[in-house]
Amino acid sequence: MSWFKGNIHCHSNSSDGRETAENAAKFYKFNGYDFVGLSDHNFVTSAENYAAKAGILGIPCCEFTASEYCHVVGVNMKNPVSPGKKGYDSKPVMKGFSAEESLKIRILQDGVDKINGNGGIPVLCHPFWFWAYDWKIAAAVKNWKFFEICNAAPDCNSYPTPTSSPGDEMWDKLLSAGHKVFGVASDDAHEYFSPYNPHSPCAGRGFIVVKADKLGVKSIVRAILAGDFYASTGVELDEYETSKKQIRIKIKRYAQEIVSFQFFGKNGKEVARTSGLEAVYEIGGSEGYVRCRMASSAGTYAWTQPVFV
Repeated sequence: MSWFKGNIHCHSNSSDGRETAENAAKFYKFNGYDFVGLSDHNFVTSAENYAAKAGILGIPCCEFTASEYCHVVGVNMKNPVSPGKKGYDSKPVMKGFSAEESLKIRILQDGVDKINGNGGIPVLCHPFWFWAYDWKIAAAVKNWKFFEICNAAPDCNSYPTPTSSPGDEMWDKLLSAGHKVFGVASDDAHEYFSPYNPHSPCAGRGFIVVKADKLGVKSIVRAILAGDFYASTGVELDEYETSKKQIRIKIKRYAQEIVSFQFFGKNGKEVARTSGLEAVYEIGGSEGYVRCRMASSAGTYAWTQPVFV
């Protein structure tokens, strides 16, 4: 088994990206990525049009792009999907939710259903973009198990702060309520070769690293479905091993950075914290699940998937 780095949420000029599909793919190849999925809005940019020319594995994706900032990325798509033209707000308000919340649930459910029906993997996008939806809305949507714990575009409010961590909080609430979901990071890139702008959705800021038997669409998709990957904005792992009794993590070090390892269990309880280059967590058995967030002094993060106890 090997680790493969990739991104499954980014855009070309087939929608609102500022580069051709081929040039966008070349950016990722140049920066050491193994695969990329261009997820243009309501459109599938054929991987045949860019992957081979760029020398990278292409995974066909599509971003279901609807109103209320409610979007869903479809991974490994055969055909494009798009929102309905009417009907989302014509149904009764759902019990326990406001009219606005009910509308958002229906939009997200439509995206998930259409992606599943197309043979793809639905990933709930950027929930904190304009604070589109919370964990209760996500929990009311059925038949999905992936969401963006970090959409690295600057306007998507994904990064932890001293007072809150929206992605971690949403994840822990979903997990603690019994929803076995996995966290994805992406860059949602629209800019590739422009001068750096901290307020622009530039490529290379968020990605996943997948553990698979080989670099191929079927193998990568199978590993994603199994949760055999971690999410990152720059922290990369040198070793990652889990068992029923232990979680062991060691990072790749680039510039003498210091990394803080935080382990979380049910209800978001921090069950352990340490710093350095590696960490070992001994599973006690009462945590419900254990996942790790790593924060580097270099300004980057990584998240491992939950180990269910």
